Amino acid sequence: MKTAVVLFCVLFIAGCSSNSQLDKSITQPELLEQTPLPEITGSVYRQNFRLNMQLLIDEVGDVKDARFIDGSGIESWDSLALTCVKQWRFSPGKVDNVPTKLWVNQTAIVKITDPVYLPLAQILCQSSEDANKIMELLNQGKDFNDLVLQYSTVPSKDSRGSFGKIDINLYSPYIRDRLLKLRTDEFTEPIKFGTRYIIFKRIKI
Repeated sequence: MKTAVVLFCVLFIAGCSSNSQLDKSITQPELLEQTPLPEITGSVYRQNFRLNMQLLIDEVGDVKDARFIDGSGIESWDSLALTCVKQWRFSPGKVDNVPTKLWVNQTAIVKITDPVYLPLAQILCQSSEDANKIMELLNQGKDFNDLVLQYSTVPSKDSRGSFGKIDINLYSPYIRDRLLKLRTDEFTEPIKFGTRYIIFKRIKI
C-alpha cells in the first residue's frame, strides 16, 4: 500500500516563545524521522497538497504539541494526521546553542509514494568522536555485530543492531539518499542524527 509522507519541507521558521529570544541565535529543528500520514483518499489529496502547521518541539526533539494552520479541510483526516505528526522526531532547536523547547511554523509538501523497504542494522553513537572511532575500526575489518554490542546506545543492540526491513522514506531525505546507495553488507559513513550519530549497515535477511 502506498503511504503519504512529507518528502520536502519548504519552510521551517522558528517561532520564538517570548520576545526575549528575538535577538538570540536560533538553530532550527530538523526532521529526522516521520511516521506515515493516514491513508489519503481522493477527497483529501490534491495536486500540490501542503500542510501548514505549528509544532512545539522540546529539548530532545520530541513533538509535544501540533496544530494545523491549514490542513486538508477534512476534520477526521486532520485529526489522525496530527496524531502521526506528534510521533515525528526532530533534532532539538537551540537558542544560543542551548537545546530549547520551541514553537515552529512549518509548511510541508505531502507526496504519495511506494514504500522502499531495506533490511538495516545500526550503531548509534553519542558523539562524533565515538562515531569516527567506530568507523576506523570498521575500515580495519572489525565485525559490525561486535561493535554494535560494544558501542551502540539503543535497544536494538540486543539484536546486533538489526531492526529488520524499514521503509526508508520515513527518514529525512538526507538520510534516505545515503541508504539508497547501500549494497548488501555495506555501511554508511557516520550520519548526524540530531545530537548523535548513526552508522547504518544494509544486511541480509
